Amino acid sequence: MNMPNENILPKELVEIAISLERQFQELGLPNRKIPLTEWNSVPEKVKSLIPQWLITLLSNHSLTGPILERRDEIYKWNRYFAFWPPNYYTERVSFEDSIMTENYDAGFIPISDANNGDLWLIKIKNDPLSPVYLFDLSDWERKLASDNFLHFLASCKVSKEQ
Repeated sequence: MNMPNENILPKELVEIAISLERQFQELGLPNRKIPLTEWNSVPEKVKSLIPQWLITLLSNHSLTGPILERRDEIYKWNRYFAFWPPNYYTERVSFEDSIMTENYDAGFIPISDANNGDLWLIKIKNDPLSPVYLFDLSDWERKLASDNFLHFLASCKVSKEQ
């Protein structure tokens, strides 16, 4: 099966993805690419919310599985990040859930759990240079986490909490 066109990904993002893949391999962490057949199993109403560049990234690079972490700028603890595989989108993206619908209505899609029910979000219509937000469940608000996804991913390190 052909991989999605990697040309839609910035060169820097591909370099970060390759570096993470190497780290996962060196640490012996289970990781995998997501074949397009798995993405095609996501209901179209849900799949239409997932940016094509993210599907391309996860189809072409073995990034799904390991947990990454980054320091929270305000609270100074580690926040976790792991790419959601397609079945998580199918299970978690609910149009009856108030957290989810508030975010969809505002143009956001979750891409990972963070901590304590918080979610990492990106804009539905975006590119890899668009901002990343944290939906803070305790404050019930979206907070800018990074000025773009490329910087966000570059700021993450492989977590010891696998």
